[in-house]
Amino acid sequence: LQRWKEVLAIILSNRTPGDMAAISALGDRLRACNRLAAAHICYLLSTSNSLLSGVDSIGVRLILLTADHVAAPYIFFKDIKSVQLTELYEASQTLVSGIGLANGLPHFQAYKLLYAMLLADIGYHEQAAKYCESIEVFVKTYSKGSPYFHRKFLEGLRDLSDRL
Repeated sequence: LQRWKEVLAIILSNRTPGDMAAISALGDRLRACNRLAAAHICYLLSTSNSLLSGVDSIGVRLILLTADHVAAPYIFFKDIKSVQLTELYEASQTLVSGIGLANGLPHFQAYKLLYAMLLADIGYHEQAAKYCESIEVFVKTYSKGSPYFHRKFLEGLRDLSDRL
């Protein structure tokens, strides 16, 4: 596993049937060896077999980048760096194929709302308001619907927006 990058590069450069499953398996092995960031890279590159979703999804391997939802299920979302890295990933996905917000992450909006609440609590009201606006735009324009946009989430968003 010391040469996981080379193994991953070989798999990606010699595409064959089942290579996405092999990349997921490599990620699982890296995760078992406590190489979480490396595992997450594999999961992101093996999109067909790895789940990037909410904590309630069966078999989810990745919720927030570099955050371990398995080992720390009650605190993984408190890592600001993980929220910021996931936000960067989400932003990159909105650029794919020019389809914009359709490639966003519905499950991630609640974590962005928590981050906005933190920003507001420490006095960054303008940045928090921008997060609220961005979440509102995402929710309104996300055409597929999502169970993550439930009443409590929307109330929290509205309450924070009103407070700012």
